[in-house]
Amino acid sequence: MKRFFTAALAFVLLTSMIGCQSATQNISKYPETDIQGVVSWGAGGGLDNNSRALVPHVEKLLGKSIIMTNRTGASGSIALQYAYEQKSDGYTLLFAAEGVQTFKVSGANDKDFDDFIPILLFLETPGVIVVAQDSPYQTLEDLFNACLESPGKLRMATTGAGGLPDMLGSMARVAVGIETNNIPFEGDAAAVTAVMGGHADFTMVGLTSAEQNIKGGAVKALATITREPLDKFPGVPSVLQIYPEYENYLPWSSFHGVYVKKDTPKEIVALLTDAFKKGWESEEYQKYIQESGSLPLGISGEEASRYADNWKRITSYILYDSGADVSNPEDFGIKRIGE
Repeated sequence: MKRFFTAALAFVLLTSMIGCQSATQNISKYPETDIQGVVSWGAGGGLDNNSRALVPHVEKLLGKSIIMTNRTGASGSIALQYAYEQKSDGYTLLFAAEGVQTFKVSGANDKDFDDFIPILLFLETPGVIVVAQDSPYQTLEDLFNACLESPGKLRMATTGAGGLPDMLGSMARVAVGIETNNIPFEGDAAAVTAVMGGHADFTMVGLTSAEQNIKGGAVKALATITREPLDKFPGVPSVLQIYPEYENYLPWSSFHGVYVKKDTPKEIVALLTDAFKKGWESEEYQKYIQESGSLPLGISGEEASRYADNWKRITSYILYDSGADVSNPEDFGIKRIGE
């Protein structure tokens, strides 16, 4: 009986060792198949364009394709939840925007970027306020004064609670006191299209989602949500030039990145980080960033986590102080900047 128990124990230990060796071998061969890329916003929007422009440069280094799909809805929560439910094996990449960091206070999801590992935050994008070319509001003062005179009347195209337009609208509500009638659309590009078609009076979106329409004359930029005007848009003021009340909330930008689920083997994380960083450094992608109106980030690991956490602290309290339907950030251990 004792010999049988000893033999059985030895078999279990041997099987376990073989399993570990097999797992190690699989990691060393990564990636063996194509990789799934999940984009949390709609086709043609800033996140989608910025991610798809980067991916081909990474595929060359990985030797496999990254199959990109858009899983839209619930301000990015559907894609986040889907990616979270997949295995931590590096075969599902989440391409997401900054709004994920508001999910806990907004109630959109009980998860945020704390449940993922940042492979690379590739760029940040300042916001811009746009109207149709024939809009009666030809300056930012015209627009905001109309909002102040008729609270809740002017229609602002958003992408839902927690989306970039919603957060920029909350910033304006805290800084200036405007109230708007928010109408949700599927992504920044759709929000801009809604303004062009007269389905909304204005929107506040990331610059990459509106730049071509601004340059093409389809919409008019009233101000960039920056401390200083941008050289590439002569004649367009910064919001701080017009409303000093924005001082406490700038600089502030959206940011886009690629993530894997926590517990993904560190060897795979390192390989993906190296591939995405080298792809990001390519001359073609750097030129793309410059032409898109965005600013390069190129950070990963702990640096990226600190950046995203700082953004979460600022934005969570913007939403809370604006009277948005969110929980107190303190309930989730989120502290104000400076505390």
